[in-house]
Amino acid sequence: MRKRLILALMLFFVSLVVSAQGLYFDIGPGFGLGWTKIDGKDMVDRLDPSNDMAFSVGGKAGYGPFGNIPLYAVAEFTGIDHRIFNDSSNIQLTSFILGPEVLFYPIPLIQIGMSMGYSFVSNQTDVQGLELYKSKGGYAYN
Repeated sequence: MRKRLILALMLFFVSLVVSAQGLYFDIGPGFGLGWTKIDGKDMVDRLDPSNDMAFSVGGKAGYGPFGNIPLYAVAEFTGIDHRIFNDSSNIQLTSFILGPEVLFYPIPLIQIGMSMGYSFVSNQTDVQGLELYKSKGGYAYN
């Protein structure tokens, strides 16, 4: 645990001094609670889970800044996995997005972005009577 904390602090301090000029590349994970509704019903409330967690991993590549404006044009690929489970039930909701994104840095450590593009999902469950939809693909934003 101590090694992970030291590594996280080192990465944080390195990110304070690194800035992209020209080619831009960004990759990283995230975790926390997730919220998923199907047919207007919150899946977390439906299962009364002992565990509810969401994990994401994504990557971005692009170019910037343009002129004196800290604006970057990038392509994003992100996957988000939301798992809701208790002793007898398990739902895994996984979604992906692939598309263009625009990033703006008002100050070097703050990123504001918007992406939209192709999205698809892959859902699994062992809950009897719950129908999860398979996606042929569609559009999403982030």
